[in-house]
Amino acid sequence: MKKGFIRLSKNEIGLLLKAPAIVSFLAAIGTGEISQWRKAEEIKLAHLRTFKVRPLLVPYYKEAERVFERNFELIAKRCIPFDELSRGRVQREVDALNDVIEKLDKELAYDLRTSLVDYTAHVKKTYKGLVVNFAIALPLPGLTE
Repeated sequence: MKKGFIRLSKNEIGLLLKAPAIVSFLAAIGTGEISQWRKAEEIKLAHLRTFKVRPLLVPYYKEAERVFERNFELIAKRCIPFDELSRGRVQREVDALNDVIEKLDKELAYDLRTSLVDYTAHVKKTYKGLVVNFAIALPLPGLTE
């Protein structure tokens, strides 16, 4: 992945790579279209492989795609049923994700946030449903702040 990720710990990089799986899980659970976690491959095909990314972030998304199924399955196992306890778990991951993005250089952080917001919109179109709002609470400096 890009040089800008080198300063991060292994756990922080893992959390960044989990972001597309978190968004996809929330979309699947929000529409009721998830039957257990065996649909991770189908969800990856519908979302991640059809999403167009900026050239700068291609290595990030290639790596996120490589671990997508595993990340999605882990989230599903931890968060089904999707109750208040599960919502809290996901919210803490999203908060931690925002903290990790803050550690990146400004240009990379902006590009990644913008891309994750675009990915969320892409997932919403694919499902024509709801993605829980806190999953896209990634502030965009200059746009939302």
